Amino acid sequence: MSGYVMGVDLGSTTAKTVILDGDGTLVARSIVQMGAVSRAAVRASMDQTLDAAGLEQQAIARIVSTGYGRRLVELADKNFTEITCHARGAASLWPGVRLVIDIGGQDSKVIAVD
Repeated sequence: MSGYVMGVDLGSTTAKTVILDGDGTLVARSIVQMGAVSRAAVRASMDQTLDAAGLEQQAIARIVSTGYGRRLVELADKNFTEITCHARGAASLWPGVRLVIDIGGQDSKVIAVD
């Protein structure tokens, strides 16, 4: 893959953003405490991460969003529920995993992975 990928998790209390390079290596990350779901908080998180990486928005080839406010990430090319992201991420990092527990700011989830 060429270019960078940005992942944005807009939860009920924080906006979290990461940038990965073409090899999947973490380039930069940020977490913004927001108090309430807002476009301003997600933009702040994205801008902080771009600044930390020394990149401009144009360098980002793809943006994927997740979390409670994932649809507020207007620049996202794709969005997934946090349940899908947890299950896929856990299965990728720990093949054979069967259960994921997410204790979030608004609710908790128990996810069976098959």
